[in-house]
Amino acid sequence: MSYHFTEGSFRLPEPSLAQRTVQNGSKGHFTGQATIGAGPGRLTLLESHFEFKGLLVLTARPTTAELFEQVACPWMDANKEWHTHYADFVVMRTDGYRVGYAVRPMRYVTDEYRDELGRVKFQALKTGMLSDFRLLTEEDFDPVTLFNGKLFHSVRRPDPEADAAAREVVSAMTGIESLGELTDRIGMEGAGYRALIRLIRDGVLQPLHPGRLLKSVHLIKREAV
Repeated sequence: MSYHFTEGSFRLPEPSLAQRTVQNGSKGHFTGQATIGAGPGRLTLLESHFEFKGLLVLTARPTTAELFEQVACPWMDANKEWHTHYADFVVMRTDGYRVGYAVRPMRYVTDEYRDELGRVKFQALKTGMLSDFRLLTEEDFDPVTLFNGKLFHSVRRPDPEADAAAREVVSAMTGIESLGELTDRIGMEGAGYRALIRLIRDGVLQPLHPGRLLKSVHLIKREAV
């Protein structure tokens, strides 16, 4: 769908593919949605701020090709009764693996919940529905990963002019350069910086050392542009 009454009309994101209804609003906790993916992207529904953090962490990983939320995983309990567990996220990785995630703070991870996840995992792997199933907790939300995840998400929309200028500058790289030096060479201030962040996200540029993507970070070129 597009807005045709604006100059240079743009496409709206595709609808969510969640397999269960997600509450639109709540007085007791955060609910919302985020747009992920290339181009117009696709809406992803979220039931907590904790899930939003999980989304940022998972989409920031270079091995993530696609992500889906609220995916139905049928499972049978010890009494042979069927239930449906909805994986908070399922990630299609670049290596073809399909990994499910339950996203929950550790204080809510009870023995009963662990038992349920164990049964869901065993049965999902046995049927081939998933390649793995994992629990994502606050231990996976380190400040550096969250910072970079928020940054990648904030620059998701392409900027054709800045992206072309950034690729031209990066194509001439022959060694190690800082993010700030490359930004200055592009000469478009914030737009150039954001274009470089997209190249880091896409794996064209790689930080020399792990850390927050500040202008002081040194980069090497991994791929031709």
